[in-house]
Amino acid sequence: MREIVFLHTATSDRLGHMDHDAVRACVEPLDMYELPDIDLSAYRAMIVTGGVDQELLWHERAAIRRFLDAGRVLLFSGQLVRPWLPGIGLFVPKEIRSHRDYAVRIAAPHPIFAHVREEDLTMRQGLAGFFARGHNPPPDGVEVLLELPGGEPIVYIDRVSTGGTMLVHSGGDLLGWGIERIYEGGPPITSAVHNSRPAAGLGARGGRAAGDGARMRRLAATYNGSASQHRALHEPKYRRWLDRLVYLPDLAEADLDDLDGLLITERLHRAKFDAAAGRVLGVLERGATVIFLLGGPPPEWLPGARWEARFRSEQGNWMPTWFLHPGDGLGLRAADPEHPFLRRVPVENATWHHHGVLWPPEGAQPVIVTRDGASVIYIDRVSTPGTLLVATLDPIYHFGSYFMPACERFLDGFLPWVVEELLEDAGDGRLR
Repeated sequence: MREIVFLHTATSDRLGHMDHDAVRACVEPLDMYELPDIDLSAYRAMIVTGGVDQELLWHERAAIRRFLDAGRVLLFSGQLVRPWLPGIGLFVPKEIRSHRDYAVRIAAPHPIFAHVREEDLTMRQGLAGFFARGHNPPPDGVEVLLELPGGEPIVYIDRVSTGGTMLVHSGGDLLGWGIERIYEGGPPITSAVHNSRPAAGLGARGGRAAGDGARMRRLAATYNGSASQHRALHEPKYRRWLDRLVYLPDLAEADLDDLDGLLITERLHRAKFDAAAGRVLGVLERGATVIFLLGGPPPEWLPGARWEARFRSEQGNWMPTWFLHPGDGLGLRAADPEHPFLRRVPVENATWHHHGVLWPPEGAQPVIVTRDGASVIYIDRVSTPGTLLVATLDPIYHFGSYFMPACERFLDGFLPWVVEELLEDAGDGRLR
């Protein structure tokens, strides 16, 4: 048994960093949802990867505190949105006026960053901003290793908050950053789960006004407890369109019968989501609407979808060349320029990267397509009694990570269109 446990998110069949030989040789992988059943005293250190369910970690905060007070080590990379790390403040985003605001400065020499240049941390594939976009405020007495230009501590070692040691980074996984360089050269969702008061507005209706006395269509969204989804789904201008959030571990048993639509957000824990397949398909079977924001390959049980991965480089990342060569473009276009979706979301607002494409079933309606006619967004009213909208995009993740301005423009138009037009038309039978 290895002495370092690696808490991962299992959002796909791959385990990310665990695919690398150097990591696999020294760490023990652990699905985050197995944490409550594990005796952590068997390990000397724990690595908590980005995208982890922080609602779960908040629930397990006492076990994490005991682990640290026993003199153990915990390494966390990510934006802290729930107070499960002792003594550490919740994430504060950096106000960005220029790409220079992302510049990383080495505040103190340390073996972790020996032989690493500041520009290697600041820039990735020619772009700034991947390493950190804010900071998790530390207590007094920590050892600051890296800073942003305003002095915000983005990597530090905390030996004062507990009896152990915490290495805290406010951005993408330090472990993953190193591996890629090798290749390149708030309150709980449900009291039933968390034993405390739900946050204001989390379990409540979204608070949308129904114009002219008409009932506004009810749209719920899945929530996986990650920092990016916490930020995006609680943003007031988006939360107002959502009837409620459905915490992913509760989805398989959730009552969805009152919903007109269900928004499936990106980067969900694969096993938890697959366990809820029957619930999701049940929404479609009764004639309601399901919207998939995939951000990657679809589940095998998604009706009618044929997936083709694109823009994945040999280095294992999803960065297409258009980021560095904007003139090349992604070649996206409207399948039907008169489609009402495009009045709310023009093609340029759906253009950042799309991980892959889908070939929809015969009779489905492509909305945004590539040069060769593959779909990035399509609407399927033929595979089930309901309406299925599928997109290969990941706007929730990127907006919630304070990155990719096009994602905000996309969501600004997308959610109002879904509630005011897509669900309204489906509810009135006008789509059939």
